[in-house]
Amino acid sequence: MTGVYNCVATVDEILEKNGWYYVSCPKCKKSASAAKTNFTCAFCEESVDYPVTRYRLELRVRDATDSTIFVLFDDLVEQITQIKLVDLTSALENETENVVAIPHQLQRIIGTTHIFHIKMKSYFEGRGRQSFTVNRIVKPTVKVVL
Repeated sequence: MTGVYNCVATVDEILEKNGWYYVSCPKCKKSASAAKTNFTCAFCEESVDYPVTRYRLELRVRDATDSTIFVLFDDLVEQITQIKLVDLTSALENETENVVAIPHQLQRIIGTTHIFHIKMKSYFEGRGRQSFTVNRIVKPTVKVVL
């Protein structure tokens, strides 16, 4: 079943296993791996001189029927958290402990309900786990009744 749908869901948890940000290739936005002296992009098959740090959150969400995992990137994470990535990553430069831990500023979205616009093509379906990429967060319109 492929399609695009709106889903009203509540954020139950931010999954920590894959972290909350990643270092990417500026051309394709895919993950860039650290090499001996620089970064490389396996997708572009090129060296990356200036990688870009990007948000990537995996949220366990639930609606009235079930729960699943939604994956959000960059602008959508900034929209839902109201926090720019640069505000959090600048604090990481001096951090010596676990940088995978979800910052408390991001954890404020747990328990909030949103209208998620999602693709029904599963992102991780082949790995025995199912998650969906969020295309956008729908802002509900308010109808004024006179």
